[in-house]
Amino acid sequence: GILREFLSAALAAGGPDPATAEEQRADPDFGWPLERGWRRCRRYYDMLWEDVRNSEAAWSTMEQPGNISDELYHAALADVAGAFSELGVEWWPCRGTLIALLRHGGRSGSLSRGLIDVVERDIDVMLGLPHESSWPGLARAIEALLKQLGWDRCWAKTSVDLASTLRDTARRDLLYCVRTEPAYVLLDVSTYITGAPGPDVFVHRVCDGGSVIPEDVTDAATMTCTVPPGIGPLRHAGGVLRKVAIYPLATCRADGLAVPCPREPLETIKAMVHSGLDASCIALPTTLGRDLDDARNRELRDAGLVAEDVRILRQRARWLQSAGFLSMEPYFANCSGTSAEVASALD
Repeated sequence: GILREFLSAALAAGGPDPATAEEQRADPDFGWPLERGWRRCRRYYDMLWEDVRNSEAAWSTMEQPGNISDELYHAALADVAGAFSELGVEWWPCRGTLIALLRHGGRSGSLSRGLIDVVERDIDVMLGLPHESSWPGLARAIEALLKQLGWDRCWAKTSVDLASTLRDTARRDLLYCVRTEPAYVLLDVSTYITGAPGPDVFVHRVCDGGSVIPEDVTDAATMTCTVPPGIGPLRHAGGVLRKVAIYPLATCRADGLAVPCPREPLETIKAMVHSGLDASCIALPTTLGRDLDDARNRELRDAGLVAEDVRILRQRARWLQSAGFLSMEPYFANCSGTSAEVASALD
């Protein structure tokens, strides 16, 4: 209303023809990108309202999630795989979930001396999109299917830091979905764009100097678009991931389920490394970044690894490999700097 009053006053001061003035008041353009600005305002209003609606109860549960059994974790992963399969989307486990499946063929695995390596609590996945504009509708469809299976809710957010100058224009590339019963579990979905030409996929791009928000990119070929290197899940790889690291998709074992996996798992893990993840030796367990309220993680931290643990893990890797699944078999050679006893089992 304030803007319209200003424009009306400006028109009156110039003494325009009344009919022309009326037409301009009905569609106050004047060379300003008002339509685009209105869409952007509406976008952020809707996003902020969804945050308020969705986050309060979910975040209160996330503060004290409690433990989850392997059986319930794998059941939740089966829910996710089923929903994605029904929607026909490209997806694969990433970060901690990928490490667990490569190491054990499931969420956790037994070691010597009664130790249990519980690799992950959340379900981390990457999901491929042909275009940014396809994501909002797909996110709602994922939530609808998961809610039918007993999940509580999902909400989207951006991976761009608050301090970034791109925060206001970056797309909401992440989707968090939670299930609180019979045990709390979080699905953490990171999305990437597959439909652009070139050797890489990416999470974020900036078109026409940031004047076009991603959802409005209808023909990127007619625009000048760049991938900002220092933001998003792939920032450690310059904002991109080689397509040959993903395709053709391979297969991982997830307990009794076969799920798609990236062709070069370690490359994806290095691209998405974070403070709670050490990518230098993914074949051997570490408690870095783990929940030490879980007694099994404390026991593993205190006991450490011995040569027998390495033998168990190598045997498990060979078994997974022989069954046609990806495993840690190629990555034991990366584990230098271990104790002499552990190193002897790596030779």
